[in-house]
Amino acid sequence: MWRTERAALIIIFLVGFLGQSFAQTNNSPYTVNGLGDINPLGFTTNQGMGGLGVSNGQTWYLNNVNPAMLTKNHFTVFEAGLSLENRKIADGAGKQTNFSGGLSYIALGLPVMVNKWSASVGIMPYSIVNYDILEKTVLDTVDVNYNYTGDGGLSQVFFANGFKVAKNLSLGVKASLIFGTIKKETKVTGVDIDVPFPYVSSRKSETSMSGVTFTTGLVYKIALDKKTFINTGLTYAFASNLGAENIETVELSIRGAARPIPIDTLTNSLNQKVHLPSSFAFGVSFEKLNKLTFGVDVHLTQWGDYKNVENTPHSLINNSKIIVGAEYTPDYTSVNGFLNRATYRVGIEQEKLPFRLSGEQINDFGINFGGSFPVGLSSLNIGFKIGQRGTTKNNLVKENYFRINFGVSFNDRWFQRRVLN
Repeated sequence: MWRTERAALIIIFLVGFLGQSFAQTNNSPYTVNGLGDINPLGFTTNQGMGGLGVSNGQTWYLNNVNPAMLTKNHFTVFEAGLSLENRKIADGAGKQTNFSGGLSYIALGLPVMVNKWSASVGIMPYSIVNYDILEKTVLDTVDVNYNYTGDGGLSQVFFANGFKVAKNLSLGVKASLIFGTIKKETKVTGVDIDVPFPYVSSRKSETSMSGVTFTTGLVYKIALDKKTFINTGLTYAFASNLGAENIETVELSIRGAARPIPIDTLTNSLNQKVHLPSSFAFGVSFEKLNKLTFGVDVHLTQWGDYKNVENTPHSLINNSKIIVGAEYTPDYTSVNGFLNRATYRVGIEQEKLPFRLSGEQINDFGINFGGSFPVGLSSLNIGFKIGQRGTTKNNLVKENYFRINFGVSFNDRWFQRRVLN
């Protein structure tokens, strides 16, 4: 059994480490759009099923997809996750391979009133920006390289509560503090140093944002018998505004010079806003208690309503995502069969991303599988995703990627007074 003091030390250490180590697993030119890649809400156990989680959950793991599912957690649950990714990017001219990874989330769930009210708190990425794009062109008979780079993203600290309001009905609410900085740069370089183009000019922007978002959830369970259920779930994330500060500057570098020359500050905007759109998700699942779960989730986000730091409409479009996933436990009571007590998962996801480029709808398709392997009441979790995004048509980019998610789930009765020591 874990003591309260040891648990607190682990949380403090991981919170501090996570602040420096959020996973930059989306090294992709597509993150140039909007706020970058929006991070999925599910933890490793959900990711093994493609992110399934609107209507399904277990006692041993936290559900961050639908806060109403927290009422299933009767123990204190501590979760942490790590992601590693290999991404191959190809266009009509060539290919490149990127490898990235890092710590992706930590969370703590507490049963305030067992089977009636549970809460969770945690931190994870909200969006990731990470790209490096080179475009070659001719400007007034001079060969010129345009280099577009971006990094950063937004993080979220969340506090969620789930309440059982009737025998088969649970409601949930989650508040998330969104914050972070996105940096972008466009650098123009003359290729031939023998022509009168001895300069490198760059335009830089740095946008810092922060604000609070709210999500509500609902889960209703229909009992077919004592161990068999049909579960339905809903979530709704309200539209919200993030406060923003934006600075744009132009610099000029002379080849061989030690430092760039600042030319002008184009924008120094304070008290601006970025408008985040609303989103809706619906899920239905079949559950054989402690044995089998099979479900379908549908996610819809109104990214067409997104407005950037100038509070003007952006070129994003509404997007949708469909997930089909399942998990199976052969025999969770098995004494001698370790693999019989493990839980195995599989899932398929198809997403229409919120942008259309050169007339092409950009899609992301993934096949997921994974499992949880018990260690006492706790478990080691793993998930794999094989995915493909984009197309090489019309000079666009196609990405093939392989992602591994590692997670741990500690279940115990932390912060509860012991009768005997």
